[in-house]
Amino acid sequence: YISDGSFVMNGGEFTSNHALRGGAIAINGQNALLEINGGKICSNVARDYGGGIYVSRAKSVTMNGGEIRYNEATNVRGGGVYFNDAFTVNGGLIANNTAKEGGALFSVGTPFVMSGGEIRDNTSTDSTAYAHAVVLAGSGDTASHADISGASVIDSGALLSTGRLTLHDL
Repeated sequence: YISDGSFVMNGGEFTSNHALRGGAIAINGQNALLEINGGKICSNVARDYGGGIYVSRAKSVTMNGGEIRYNEATNVRGGGVYFNDAFTVNGGLIANNTAKEGGALFSVGTPFVMSGGEIRDNTSTDSTAYAHAVVLAGSGDTASHADISGASVIDSGALLSTGRLTLHDL
């Protein structure tokens, strides 16, 4: 748990952890920073939000590389990552995660920027309006030079955006 601090992950693994929110990493606070440059966040479970990572009110969360795979949010949202503050993906892989809503990612009211990397083979298990592999409920979301593919959902598609979404060179 990171509260108003910073954490830089340059390798290593967070594997087989369990929590209410943020199976591997939970970050909270106006000055909190998380940077992932490599390593693996795999096979973690959160009961509610963010099977791999849960972000609430952080200053900056950036993924430049590494893997977020095989994580699960069992009861609610964001199998790989749940965030309600800005999240930037410049590279890396978010794959094989599962949640009722937002198998890979679930964003609440904040921008998601993806300028590289891959989101694939994530699963949403519910048949609600938010049953998509990637749910972006923010504004100013952008994806370019990225691959979003192979989603498995019960009753919807791979991507849901409820705000403004700009896609380039996918």
